[in-house]
Amino acid sequence: FPVTIDSQCCTPTLLSATQTGSNVNIAFTLPAEGECIACVATTVQISTDNVNWFGNNTAGCTSPRTISAPTSSVYYRIYQECSGSVTSSASNSVFFTPTTTTTTTTTAPPPTY
Repeated sequence: FPVTIDSQCCTPTLLSATQTGSNVNIAFTLPAEGECIACVATTVQISTDNVNWFGNNTAGCTSPRTISAPTSSVYYRIYQECSGSVTSSASNSVFFTPTTTTTTTTTAPPPTY
C-alpha cells in the first residue's frame, strides 16, 4: 500500500482584522488537514511598514485570534507551526487602523440665581 505523507506545513490565509472594544479579532483559515501537516500553533506578527515583522503572538489553531488592539495603524500576518517543528510561510498581510474611543467630559456652569 502506498503511504501518502503530508510533506508540507501549508500557509494560512489571513481574512480580516476587526476591532472589538480594546481587542482585535484576527480571522484566518488553515488549508485542509489532508493536504498539509497538522497545525500545532499559529503565530500572529505585526509590522508598521509591511517589511519588518515583530511581536510573535503564538496560540492555538482556532480562528479568530483575539489580541490587544494597537495604538496606531499596523499590518498583521500569520503563519502556522506544524507537528514536527515545521513552520509555514507567512500569510498575506492585512492593514488595520484602530478606532479610538474618546470620552469628552463637559462641565456645566454653576447655576445662576
